[in-house]
Amino acid sequence: MGLVLVFLSGLVTGSIGTKLYLKHKVAGAWREGPAAMRQSIVNRLTKELDLTKPQQIEIEKMVGEAQSKWLKIRVQHQPEINEIVENCVAQMKTELSTKQQKKLDIIHERVKKRWHVSE
Repeated sequence: MGLVLVFLSGLVTGSIGTKLYLKHKVAGAWREGPAAMRQSIVNRLTKELDLTKPQQIEIEKMVGEAQSKWLKIRVQHQPEINEIVENCVAQMKTELSTKQQKKLDIIHERVKKRWHVSE
């Protein structure tokens, strides 16, 4: 029984540690901007696909081009996305207490700052 508990506690600790590490790593890349995110993608593909240096250079160019296109689409559609999110938050508030609404407002502001969304 003790061995099972040790195994399960190690499993839980490992899972939580991995989740926190990955969350921190991805969040850090998002905060640092497109260049860091591009490098993170290329690094992961390099490891998983065993890319050569010339392949890495070409893949990085392709990822950069895709990022540019994605950014243009995001900028173009950001007002629509903002409207959808604002409407959703307003609808959620109808189901929440005043205290919960205030907490939702704080969460919503934090997310907007993280995604650099302006009204």
